[in-house]
Amino acid sequence: MAANISVVIPTHNRPGGLAAAVKSVFSQTLPPKELIVVDDGSTPPISADIFSGCPAGVSVKLLRNGSPKGANNARNRGIREAAGEWIAFLDDDDEFFPEKIEVVSQAINEKGPPVDVIYHPAHIFMVNEGVSYISKPTSFSSEDDVFRKLLIKNHIGGTPMVVVRKSALVKAGLFDEQLPALQDYELWLRLAQSDYTFSLLKKPLTKYHHITKTKSITSHEDSGLQALYAIEQKYSKAFAGLNEKERRLFEMRKQNRRVRVSLLNNNNLLASKLFWQGFLRFKKPKYLAGAIVALFGSKAVFWLRSNLSV
Repeated sequence: MAANISVVIPTHNRPGGLAAAVKSVFSQTLPPKELIVVDDGSTPPISADIFSGCPAGVSVKLLRNGSPKGANNARNRGIREAAGEWIAFLDDDDEFFPEKIEVVSQAINEKGPPVDVIYHPAHIFMVNEGVSYISKPTSFSSEDDVFRKLLIKNHIGGTPMVVVRKSALVKAGLFDEQLPALQDYELWLRLAQSDYTFSLLKKPLTKYHHITKTKSITSHEDSGLQALYAIEQKYSKAFAGLNEKERRLFEMRKQNRRVRVSLLNNNNLLASKLFWQGFLRFKKPKYLAGAIVALFGSKAVFWLRSNLSV
């Protein structure tokens, strides 16, 4: 028996990572209904041999964009083609833990109020720094204004940590391909704004690999900061309704994003300066600690985060 879940993997010129990602899907204790790989203009094209070892009962589809159109275009194409009632996302450099589909399927089938978005922590590996930690998504109570909380911070996580009902994705309008980054976060905002329900599973179910010190990371992180400003403009009326405490938390988030960009670019002096600016502005001890630790490099900051939960 397979779960009524389609797994969508966008890929571009990463055959080794893709092979590991596909293997993690085929190694599930409860298989999904379907695996869809969307080749976003890879050279050479991805071969159907990638599906070698597919378990019985799992359908596979290999879709291809003749030229690169971006990961979110690929995800949207996969969503539209999916036969499953639910969509699980996986990137081509990440992996599912073996029990991911089974645990999510159990949550879907539990009696209780209907759920549209299921999310969970990830085990994040900072590959070049040799540091790992567990992400900490936030649960919502029935009284919470989820949209308002998400305006301040992405409490959900990225696409590999989320499984969404296909009908909700389609009605919400899928991923915004015009944003330079953070398309997943902006989609969570639209889902929350439309009153779709979110449910947190506390078990890490995805291995998320983050590789720094590459040109693509530099470009991506800079575009992430630009996207955050674009989202603030898109939802300007909602942001205008935040109270002083909420606005302060959002401003801290933007400061944290600037710090993160500098750390991932190995600009330790700038990271220390930004931490210090954060301390002067927000009077939070973690910024003072960060200003000191950043002088020893990004690895020290990520180590501190993984060991002391800062």
